[in-house]
Amino acid sequence: MNMALLPGVRDELSEIAASYPRGATLLPEGTTFAELARAVRGGDDVVHVAGHTERMHGNDDSALLFGTGEAVSGRTVAAASIPKDAVVVLAACETLRRPQSPQHRTLSIGEGFLAAGASDVVGTLAPIADQSAKTLFGEVHRRLAAGADAASAVRDAQLAAIARGDVPPAGWRGVAVLTTRIE
Repeated sequence: MNMALLPGVRDELSEIAASYPRGATLLPEGTTFAELARAVRGGDDVVHVAGHTERMHGNDDSALLFGTGEAVSGRTVAAASIPKDAVVVLAACETLRRPQSPQHRTLSIGEGFLAAGASDVVGTLAPIADQSAKTLFGEVHRRLAAGADAASAVRDAQLAAIARGDVPPAGWRGVAVLTTRIE
C-alpha cells in the first residue's frame, strides 16, 4: 500500500511537529524503516509513526507498512536499537494487537519497539479511522509535549475526546500504552 494514500498525513505530521521545539519529520511516502530507526537513534524523545498495517504471510503476524512498499514486523523492529527514554506513538491500526492463534508466537509491532529499547509505546488494539487517529493522537502529543507521561497523556486525551464527542467510542477505546516503566 502506498503511504501517500493516507489522507491528511502531511497535515497530521505538521501539527504534531509544531508541538515539539526540535525534531525531524520524515514523510511517509519515501521513508524506509532503516531511515526511521536512524532518526530515532538521533535522540528524539518522542517519535510519531502515522501509517497503515497489514497481516503478513496469511497468518496473524502484523506489519507496519512504509511508503517504499516495505512491510516491517515486530520481530524486525525488535532488532533495531532505540533510546531507552523514547516514547513511540504508532498511529496505525492494530499496532499493539497480539496474534489470535496460540500457534503463532510473535511480537506485536508495539512490543517490537519495546524490545528495541523504547520505554513507552502508544498504539492501537483495533482498527481506528484516520480522522479519529489524527484527532486523538494529536491530543496525545500536545499532552506529551507539555510534560505528561505516556499513560497520562493517553488517558487525558481519551477523556477529552469523550467530553468533546469528536472521536467515536470505537476510536478512543482501542488506544493503549505498553510500558517498561515500573512505578
